[in-house]
Amino acid sequence: MLNLSNNKILVLLPLLLVLTTFAFAQKDKANGTPSPQSITVVVAPTGSHPETLATSCSMSISDFSALNPSIKPKSSIEEGAAVRVNKNAWSEARSKNLGLELCRGVQGRKEIAITLDCGYPTKDNLNRMLDLLDKHQIKATFFLTGMFLKKLPDAPARIVARGHELGNHTMTHPHSPKLTVEKFRQELDGVETLSAASATSVTTYQKQATAFPCSTKPFWRPPFGERSKENVRTAAELGFRSVYWTIDTLDWMTDKDAKDGKGATPDSIFQRLCERPFTKAAPGSDPLDGAIVLMHLAGQATPEALERIIPHLKEKGYTFVTLNKMLEP
Repeated sequence: MLNLSNNKILVLLPLLLVLTTFAFAQKDKANGTPSPQSITVVVAPTGSHPETLATSCSMSISDFSALNPSIKPKSSIEEGAAVRVNKNAWSEARSKNLGLELCRGVQGRKEIAITLDCGYPTKDNLNRMLDLLDKHQIKATFFLTGMFLKKLPDAPARIVARGHELGNHTMTHPHSPKLTVEKFRQELDGVETLSAASATSVTTYQKQATAFPCSTKPFWRPPFGERSKENVRTAAELGFRSVYWTIDTLDWMTDKDAKDGKGATPDSIFQRLCERPFTKAAPGSDPLDGAIVLMHLAGQATPEALERIIPHLKEKGYTFVTLNKMLEP
């Protein structure tokens, strides 16, 4: 799922770090100040696969400290750290137009976030997935598209009624960097409007007449993993934080999509999530701790794979949480 724009970012990140460090050093030397007034933090998870983009943000030290009171940028930001943003402070971050992106959650608690992109309207798959998650007593985050919502307008209410969270995956699943700012805003606003309209339909699935909030905020996921700085900044202005992923299970891949003619199977999905990350990880690190896992509701092999993955990882001490839960202090 990588594309040229992502590859360019990966190539330029080390250069960005070097140039940023050099610029701050020169400024400090010239001004005689002990630390820079602003910083660019680029944090790549330890042992991450090359497909994993870094978490990055550019802001003043005072802004960073306000959003992350427990982190001292100069002394404790290092490879493998997670940028934690207090939920109550996120409105302040939006007002300051800080483009933050998440590719891994808080580490140290052995939590994993299953995220399901809902690009194609598949009612049977939704029913099966909701029942599967109930069976294993775990919660997930569903990223919705306009195509999905138009076919299944009551889906957000059904998902939220079962205790899961919603995210925004745009109206038409476009190549976001190619859109104008206005068109991109419409992509996010359209999904939010359709999803919010689903709130009252929850009574169809719940005996009590309780309306559940069906907002897709505060998270959006870039289709194809493609996003520009302008996309991230515009989404932040609308109240959305960009969510990439730590591990891509490639569960969407069919035999036709695969170069070797072998699409995703329950075994291949299990291997990519439960085994492969450990072969790439640095000694002593846990590549699944705080991992955001990319999966797809329409993946034909996904439900069967999860039936095996969930008990396997639970047995190893991991818990499955939503993105908001993962970011709690």
